[in-house]
Amino acid sequence: MYNSVSNKHSDKHSHFPFKKTSTRMNANNKKATTMINLHAEIIANPDKRDALQIALQNLLEPTRQEEGCCQYELYQDTQAPDRFLMQEVWCSQASLDAHQKSPHLEAFRQLITRNNLVKQSTLSYLRFIG
Repeated sequence: MYNSVSNKHSDKHSHFPFKKTSTRMNANNKKATTMINLHAEIIANPDKRDALQIALQNLLEPTRQEEGCCQYELYQDTQAPDRFLMQEVWCSQASLDAHQKSPHLEAFRQLITRNNLVKQSTLSYLRFIG
């Protein structure tokens, strides 16, 4: 079973319409909270991996400090090192909406565009099953 997640952080991504949510159950099989689960795949342009990694890492702490951010984790594919994965869990739509407008996310968008860091990115909405 899934225990409810702390609601001390929040995130916002203003460039995506977030409507997909899941309801998780706590240890007593009661609704714990409705969360938004996202999986972002970001592939670096050739010779831009290190710069992209630094830019992504710079998002971690300010995002984790936002109210409503339940999870914000960065991974690198060990077999395809230009591929980064961001696992995100938002405690509410409002916190995600606020994250989308955050200064650090806007600065990140400008940086990756200005420096052509990203070859491809995909955002997936996940439905919690069990």
